[in-house]
Order: sequence, then structure tokens, then C-alpha cells
Amino acid sequence: MKNAVAILALLLFGGCGALWQPGVRHEPMKPTAQNSDLVFVRTGDRAYYYVIDKKRHVCFFHSTLYGKQHMTEMDCNKLPEFNELVGNAPRTRTRPSPRAAAKPRPAPVAPARPAPAARPTTLSNEDRNAFRRAYIQHFCARRSGTEEPLAAILPRHGLDARKWNAAKTEFSADKDLWSALTTEAMEACP
Repeated sequence: MKNAVAILALLLFGGCGALWQPGVRHEPMKPTAQNSDLVFVRTGDRAYYYVIDKKRHVCFFHSTLYGKQHMTEMDCNKLPEFNELVGNAPRTRTRPSPRAAAKPRPAPVAPARPAPAARPTTLSNEDRNAFRRAYIQHFCARRSGTEEPLAAILPRHGLDARKWNAAKTEFSADKDLWSALTTEAMEACP
């Protein structure tokens, strides 16, 4: 009986507001320092806003969905304010003077001759086997946490960067071949 009176008094004098949690009526968080790397850009609704990390050039959209707070990563170039906030563009846009607009611009000069096409690298079976051995060594080093520079691994197997890239492109183009190489590397590593 005593609890029922307390609940009735709470509802009578406090209203029903005590039963509901405060929803999206709160203001979004703000950075703690003026020189913070995070910038909060408001939208029309105060429950939705963008968070821009100026240092890492990463953007997020904040929203409330199904009663929970969500931060979704998004493409920063979709925000019109992004370039202005990170300093890639001037803050104020000035109109060109009429005199500058009247001057004809010179036509762009085409290059005299096109650049020669890169010769495709032909790989022998020996190069493919050397790539397998080098890839497994590189994979195991990365997996163990003692990553050795690729420039140090390649000469041991008689490869250079051009052959490495050509072999990696060839192996990754064939899904079964790449899967077999990755499986072999996982089995070879402790």
C-alpha cells in the first residue's frame, strides 16, 4: 500500500515525464578544446549532424535510429563544408573582376607525342615460383608481427618490384589461384 501511494504521488505531482527517458531533445556533444581535430556540422535537425575529423580526413553522419545512437562513416566529398573546414579551399569566394573575365585564355597545348606504353612484363614459371616463395615469406612475417620490408625479401628470391607487381596482378586476377596461394601461406606459417 505504501509503494502504491508513492507511485501515485509521483505521477500526480511529477507528471508522467518521470517514466520516459529523454530522447533526441539533447544537444549533440561538442569538442572539449577549441583546437580539436573534430568538427561538428549541424544539419536542420539537432538530432542529426556530421562529425569531421580534420586530421585523418574521415567523416561520419550521426543519427538516432531505433532509439540508439549511430555513427556512419561517409564520403567527405559529399559534404559541401568539408574543403572549407579542413583548409583545402578559401573560406570566402571572390567574384572574378570583369576585366579578368574578358581576357581570352590561351588554348591548352597538347603534348608533342604520346608517352610510350609500358611493356608488359612476361613471367616465366621460375618467376611465378619465386613469387610464391616470396609471398609466403612476406605473409608469414606480417602475420608474426615482425614485418620485413618487401625490398629486402624480393632480392633473395631473384625478383624486383616490377616482376612482383606483375605476378601479384596475375595471381589476384585468378580467384582460384589466389585462394590456393593464400591457403598455402596460412598453412606454412606457424
